[in-house]
Amino acid sequence: MPENYLFGITPEGIGTIGMVINFIVSLIVSRVTKPTPNKIKHLVESIRYPK
Repeated sequence: MPENYLFGITPEGIGTIGMVINFIVSLIVSRVTKPTPNKIKHLVESIRYPK
Protein backbone atom coordinates (compact mmCIF):
# COMPACT_ATOMS: atom_id res chain seq x y z
CA MET A 1 0.00 0.00 0.00
CA PRO A 2 1.57 3.34 -1.02
CA GLU A 3 2.29 6.00 1.60
CA ASN A 4 -0.25 8.47 0.17
CA TYR A 5 -3.24 6.18 0.74
CA LEU A 6 -5.59 6.87 3.65
CA PHE A 7 -7.42 3.76 4.87
CA GLY A 8 -6.55 2.12 1.57
CA ILE A 9 -8.25 4.86 -0.47
CA THR A 10 -6.28 6.56 -3.25
CA PRO A 11 -5.67 10.33 -3.12
CA GLU A 12 -8.17 10.77 -5.97
CA GLY A 13 -10.78 8.83 -3.99
CA ILE A 14 -10.23 10.99 -0.91
CA GLY A 15 -10.58 14.10 -3.11
CA THR A 16 -13.88 12.80 -4.45
CA ILE A 17 -15.16 12.07 -0.94
CA GLY A 18 -14.06 15.56 0.16
CA MET A 19 -15.87 17.12 -2.79
CA VAL A 20 -19.12 15.32 -1.90
CA ILE A 21 -18.82 16.30 1.79
CA ASN A 22 -18.14 19.92 0.80
CA PHE A 23 -21.24 19.97 -1.42
CA ILE A 24 -23.44 18.54 1.37
CA VAL A 25 -22.09 21.01 3.95
CA SER A 26 -22.69 23.90 1.51
CA LEU A 27 -26.31 22.85 1.06
CA ILE A 28 -26.87 22.54 4.82
CA VAL A 29 -25.30 25.93 5.56
CA SER A 30 -27.31 27.64 2.83
CA ARG A 31 -30.54 26.20 4.24
CA VAL A 32 -29.75 27.12 7.88
CA THR A 33 -28.47 30.69 7.49
CA LYS A 34 -30.65 33.74 6.98
CA PRO A 35 -30.95 35.32 3.52
CA THR A 36 -28.57 38.15 2.71
CA PRO A 37 -30.04 41.60 3.46
CA ASN A 38 -30.78 43.81 0.45
CA LYS A 39 -28.33 46.43 1.74
CA ILE A 40 -25.47 43.93 1.45
CA LYS A 41 -26.64 42.75 -1.97
CA HIS A 42 -26.59 46.34 -3.26
CA LEU A 43 -23.15 46.90 -1.72
CA VAL A 44 -21.76 43.83 -3.49
CA GLU A 45 -23.33 44.85 -6.79
CA SER A 46 -21.86 48.36 -6.48
CA ILE A 47 -18.41 46.85 -5.96
CA ARG A 48 -18.79 44.44 -8.88
CA TYR A 49 -20.08 47.07 -11.30
CA PRO A 50 -18.84 50.52 -10.25
CA LYS A 51 -20.51 53.55 -11.81
